[in-house]
Amino acid sequence: TEIYTLSLHDALPISQTDYATVAYQISNGSRLWVSRFNSLNEFTDQANALAVNPKGGAVYVTGFSIVSLSQGDYGTVAYGTG
Repeated sequence: TEIYTLSLHDALPISQTDYATVAYQISNGSRLWVSRFNSLNEFTDQANALAVNPKGGAVYVTGFSIVSLSQGDYGTVAYGTG
């Protein structure tokens, strides 16, 4: 059984953030995988929610991405859980 967390990942050297999803094994706390989302424009991305498919097989992460100096958008990604 796995547990998932979200965090911000500082994308140096420009100090823009990406969002990171991390899966851990519940029984022993070991990290199973890490995946980072960085929008195409290299601006700030911020995760707002995480959902797990109740039948297993996928984790969904959605958040906000700045796409230009004056515009934002939403980004949703799906990760297979293996």
